[in-house]
Amino acid sequence: MSDEIKAFYKLRTETNWTKRYESPYPVRRYFFRTLYRLIIDYCKNYELVLDSGCGDGVLSVLLAHQNSEQRIIAMDISLEGIERAREAARDYGVEKRMWFVVGDAEQIPFKSGSFPAVISSHVLEHLPDFDKGVREIVRTMRGDGTAIIALPVCLSICSMVQLGDDGYWKLSRKSLFAFWKGLVRVVIAWLKNQEGVQEGYAGSQTVPHIRRFPCKAIRRIESGELKTMQWFADSLLIPYLGQYSSLFLKLQHYIDTILRNKIFFRNLGNGIIMIARKKNN
Repeated sequence: MSDEIKAFYKLRTETNWTKRYESPYPVRRYFFRTLYRLIIDYCKNYELVLDSGCGDGVLSVLLAHQNSEQRIIAMDISLEGIERAREAARDYGVEKRMWFVVGDAEQIPFKSGSFPAVISSHVLEHLPDFDKGVREIVRTMRGDGTAIIALPVCLSICSMVQLGDDGYWKLSRKSLFAFWKGLVRVVIAWLKNQEGVQEGYAGSQTVPHIRRFPCKAIRRIESGELKTMQWFADSLLIPYLGQYSSLFLKLQHYIDTILRNKIFFRNLGNGIIMIARKKNN
C-alpha cells in the first residue's frame, strides 16, 4: 500500500495557488493565507529553509518573497508540482534564491544536519509512515535547528464539517447535517482510543489523511527526538459566515489573534502549528 500511495502522489498535481491562496471563497482564502503567514513569521529569519512536501510551492515562494536574504529548498514527490513551484518562483522573481528538488518526505535526499529550519506543512498526515516522516525532519535538522510542523486536527467546528463531507467555505445541501456527521465520527474515534479520524483524500478513503486529536498528535511527535517549544491553533475558523460579509472575516481575525495561543482554545483550530527542536538541545 505504501508504494501505491506514493505512486498516487507522484502523479497528482496540487493546485494550491488557485484552490487555496487565490480561492474564490473568502473563508478558504482567509484560512490558508493565515496559515502561510503564521509559518512564515516563525522561519523568516533563517538563512536556509527546507520546505518538505511543498506541493506546487505556495509557501516556499511566499517565504522567499518575504526575505531576500533567504535560500529556500522546495521539495515534493511530484515532478509536476515542482515544475509549478518553479514557474511560480519565476513569476515572483525569486527563482534564483530557490532550489527545486523532487524528493520523498520519508526519505529526504539531503545529508543529516543540513538545515537550520525544516517546514512540514500539512504533509505528515498524508504519509504512509507518519513516524518515518518525523524522523526525517529530525535527521535533516541541524543540532540547534527548528522544525515548523502544521497538521490538521479534528476538534474544531470546521474540522467536523469537513469530516461530514462538506466544505467549510460554502453552504451546500450537505451543510445542515455535515457538522453532526463529523461530530459522530470524532466521538467514535475518541471512544475507540484512535489517534484521530481518517478523512481520506481526493475522493479516496484508502489514501491517508488523518485528522488527529491535538494532544495525541503532539504526543506522537514528541515520542521521538523532538520537543515542542510552543504550539497553537492556526485559526479558530467559523464555517460559512465569511462567505457573506468581509466583516465576519475581520471578526475572525480578531478572535484568532486573541485566542489561538490560549491553553483551551488552541485545541480548537482547524489545525495546529508546532514549533519544535531536538531534545538534546
